[in-house]
Amino acid sequence: MMMAMNSIKRNDHALLMAGMEQVVKHGTAEVMIENEHGSLIHDTFSDAWMIDCDSYETGKQWMDRFIPDECHLFQSLRGDLAEEAKNRWGFSEILICHQAVFEKEEVPALTGSLHIQPAEEKDLSFILENYHQLDESEIRILIGIHHIFIGYDTDGNRTGIAGIHMEGSAGLLEILPEYRRHGYGMELEKYVLQYMKQNDMIPFCQVETDNDKSLALQEKIGMSISKGNVYWLFG
Repeated sequence: MMMAMNSIKRNDHALLMAGMEQVVKHGTAEVMIENEHGSLIHDTFSDAWMIDCDSYETGKQWMDRFIPDECHLFQSLRGDLAEEAKNRWGFSEILICHQAVFEKEEVPALTGSLHIQPAEEKDLSFILENYHQLDESEIRILIGIHHIFIGYDTDGNRTGIAGIHMEGSAGLLEILPEYRRHGYGMELEKYVLQYMKQNDMIPFCQVETDNDKSLALQEKIGMSISKGNVYWLFG
């Protein structure tokens, strides 16, 4: 069953459920089934199908019953169902991530080293030149809902970007090479986490399991890191 996210310390499963809770919380989730075995939801904004269940057999039955022949984005908390989805829909990309959730009351204060503001249409080319994980159409949507932010140094130079993915996780973090090792990545991420808390969102992100540098950054900020994995498939 989906667990309510609150200020108490969560167990590992609850950390992994933050993404599914996010879309339910904000009303973009179509709950296909939820019972004692888990849940399957469809996020109507990102078109992501998200599944959590206690067995491969149950998950496969739900996939057969509810998910259409064409599926473009899939999240599972089980590796065997991720493999099933890969074979079923021919996904070419899989990200295996830990989930990092900020559980404390207050995000650490910003240092003031950057001026941070929402990206505008004029920033589109800058974002596309420096962030290559999303296509232009999705970037335009995120700009339109003010979920991408640009960091400027004291001289007014654009140093990097950060934002919130369509399914509600913090991310899109990219610092230009010449501005790295100044703490700008942490500054931008703290800003995004503050924004999420202020806008009644669960402040969380997903980090690939082999990205030790990013995992260390999340721990330094004060995030709780799941031991288990979230599997994203696309492409």
